[in-house]
Amino acid sequence: MEETTLSLLGKKTEYPQDYAPEVLEAFNNKHPEMDYWVRFNCPE
Repeated sequence: MEETTLSLLGKKTEYPQDYAPEVLEAFNNKHPEMDYWVRFNCPE
């Protein structure tokens, strides 16, 4: 997937209250040999 296919990044988003996988976008990892640690803070 090319980065130019991202359509939601940087735009105003309506956040659904239910599970909605269609709002997730993905892109190819340019450095698959690297390990990454990602942390999401989601206070309720």
